[in-house]
Amino acid sequence: MQTSGGSRSADPAFWVGKYEFVDGGMNASGTRSHATVHQLEIDVEDGDSVYAKYRSFEGGTETPEFEMLFYGARKGNELLLNHEMCFEGHSASCAGYRRGDPMLKLVAKFAGDNKPSVLTRWHKLGPPEAERASRVYFEKVAEFE
Repeated sequence: MQTSGGSRSADPAFWVGKYEFVDGGMNASGTRSHATVHQLEIDVEDGDSVYAKYRSFEGGTETPEFEMLFYGARKGNELLLNHEMCFEGHSASCAGYRRGDPMLKLVAKFAGDNKPSVLTRWHKLGPPEAERASRVYFEKVAEFE
């Protein structure tokens, strides 16, 4: 991360790594019915250009239910990821997504102790409309070299 005028900003290397969040899968009565693990593997190319592999795993399975490739760009502390393509075997899950669709935006926020958190702003991909408030969903679980 670099310092600029006293405030911290996320350089391209900040984003590189594996991120996860677990959707608790509550049913209408508030009982956990299943869990879905969402993963993003983000890497950079050519400065501000980024790509990310998105996967979704249902109920603890090892095989992804959903797998897509996103491309995007970093602008300041924001990373906007757009749909690029679905991986082979997952085209049925990708119905309704077109190349270039904005899928989600990640925003790096730095607290008083400069410890970063990553807010998610859902676009076309994400939880039901009522749950789309900006908050921390994805947390970095691994660094890439």
